[in-house]
Amino acid sequence: MAKDYGSLENLKLRRQFEKMIVIGTSALPTKDATRYQKALSEMTKTYGTAKVDVGFKKGLELEPGLTEMFANSQDPAELREAWVKWRDATGKKMRTNYIEYYKLGNAAAKLNSLAGKEFKTFDDLWMFVWESTDIKEQVDKLFESFDASSDESISKLKVIF
Repeated sequence: MAKDYGSLENLKLRRQFEKMIVIGTSALPTKDATRYQKALSEMTKTYGTAKVDVGFKKGLELEPGLTEMFANSQDPAELREAWVKWRDATGKKMRTNYIEYYKLGNAAAKLNSLAGKEFKTFDDLWMFVWESTDIKEQVDKLFESFDASSDESISKLKVIF
């Protein structure tokens, strides 16, 4: 029955089959799954333990320090300094792991299959959960509707996200 679930008239049941069939990175062979988990774990560790100094504020971690600063600061120089230092403390250290993570994610995407749906990249797997064929375009349109220099637009973005 699972192989021809696409012919089911009950859309709810068909959707449930699709959700069970697409297993994401669990489709990876054991060795690759271990490499994937290691890369993800290392990135999470880097992200969760990084600390930066911004102005006179020392040892800021993402939570709560930087998150509060990004949400509440009105000082562009402070925000830029915080972002650059955070990026230097995390992004550069995570680069190799991220490349490994994404390559393995792409491999996992190709191992997943669905009637009428081909997963070519890790993005395809991520976007699948949104159940919308044009989610990227919807987000682009949303961002285009905002004026970054407008306080009203920034307030709306904070409510949305």
